[in-house]
Amino acid sequence: MFSCQPNINPKISEKYVKHYLKMSILCCRARENYKKINQIVDILSYYATKEWKFENSNVKTLWKEMRKSDRELFDFDICALNWDMYFYTCIRGTSGLKL
Repeated sequence: MFSCQPNINPKISEKYVKHYLKMSILCCRARENYKKINQIVDILSYYATKEWKFENSNVKTLWKEMRKSDRELFDFDICALNWDMYFYTCIRGTSGLKL
């Protein structure tokens, strides 16, 4: 008599089941990450796709009307900003953020 039962090695089938479960978990995590990324893109798209124009005429007027001692005390001259340090601080501050 012939047996109708398939000849499957239990170790091999266990290996495939473990692999399938592992891949399912990874896909779930990836799906969650993509969902978070899409939410962030939706929020930031408004700001990234618009053309923004800023005026600083009030700041210029204020700067002209300030006394020299006040200018030294409240130094907000953009030309005097250390851009290298500014971007270094920004990058260091955002490097610890996670999705």
